[in-house]
Amino acid sequence: MIPREIQEILEKNPRIGRVKLANMTGLPISDARAYCMLFKRGLRDNTEKENNEPLFLDKKTAEKVDWREWFNNFREHQKLHQRISTSQDEATIELKEEKPIICFSGDFHMGSVATDYEELQKNLEIILNTKGVYLITVGDLIDNFKIFGDLMPILSQIISPKEQKGILCSIVAEFVEKKKWLASCWGNHDIMRDEKIFGESPVKEILGEHFIYFNGKGTLHLLVGEQQYEIILAHSLAGHSMWNPTHSMTRQLRWFSPSADVICAGHKHQPAIQTFYAYGMRKNLIQVGTFLTDDTFSKRWYERGVVGTPAVVFHSNRHECVVYPSLKEYLEK
Repeated sequence: MIPREIQEILEKNPRIGRVKLANMTGLPISDARAYCMLFKRGLRDNTEKENNEPLFLDKKTAEKVDWREWFNNFREHQKLHQRISTSQDEATIELKEEKPIICFSGDFHMGSVATDYEELQKNLEIILNTKGVYLITVGDLIDNFKIFGDLMPILSQIISPKEQKGILCSIVAEFVEKKKWLASCWGNHDIMRDEKIFGESPVKEILGEHFIYFNGKGTLHLLVGEQQYEIILAHSLAGHSMWNPTHSMTRQLRWFSPSADVICAGHKHQPAIQTFYAYGMRKNLIQVGTFLTDDTFSKRWYERGVVGTPAVVFHSNRHECVVYPSLKEYLEK
C-alpha cells in the first residue's frame, strides 16, 4: 500500500521521479522508487487495461545542463591539452659558441625514389661532424604518401611510410646524442598528410619529443653572447611570385615580423637567399632547397628540385648574422 500523503503527491505529479519524491518527502531512495513503481502500475491497471503498449517505469530523461558548466569543462580540457602537447609558437635557445652556425634545411622527402640520398647524407654528416654547427628543419622530412589522387607518387616510394619514420628516428637519435638539432616545424608531407587521414601525426610526436617543434609559424629567439636574434620559421608562408622566390618571406617581414633577423621557409624546392636592410637592420630571407631532385611531378609542371641548405653565422660580439649558400662554402672560404 502507498501511504495516503505519498499517494496525493503522486496523483498531483504523476510523472515525478524517485529522486524528486525522496527529496520532497524525506523517504529513502529505495522506498521512493518502490512507491513510484506501485503508483505507475496502478495507473496502468486503472486507465490502460485495454492498452497493450509497454509502460516504461524508470525511463531516463536528459538533464538540461547550463552553458556555463560546459564552458568550465572546456577550460579544464584546454589546460590538459596544453600539458600533453609538445607544440609551441615561440621559443628561446642559448648557444655558447662565439660564432655558432645554423644550417637551415628541409624537404628531405626520405623514402622517394627521386631523392638524392648521396647529397642528403653529405649534408647530415658535415653538420654532425663540424663543431659549433647546428640544424633547423622546415618540414617534409619524409615523403609519406599513403593516399593520393595519383598512384604514381605512392608507387615511387622505395620504402613504406612506416619504414620512412624508422629511418627518421635513427637520424633523430644521432642528432640528439650530439645535441645538434635545435628546432623543426610542420610540413605538408610528413605532418599534414597523416593529420588529414587520421587526425594526428607520428612525425610531429617524434620531433616534438626531442626538439623545439612549431606546428604553425614559429618565432625562435636565439641568444648568442650579448646578442639576441629573432628567427621566423614555417614550412610555407603565404604569398607567391614567379619573379621573386623570397616574396612570401618579404611579405612576412613587412606585415608581421619587422623585428626578425632571419625568416626561413621551404616547400618550393628552389633555394633562394636575399639580404637587405630594412627598419635600420640587416634582414636575411631564406628559402631552403630540396633533396627531391628527380621528381617527375616537378619536372612536368615546375622545375627540377635543387639542393640547398643555407648556413647562417651568428656573431656574439655584434648584432650581425651572415648567410652562406651552404656550410661547405663557408668552411672553404
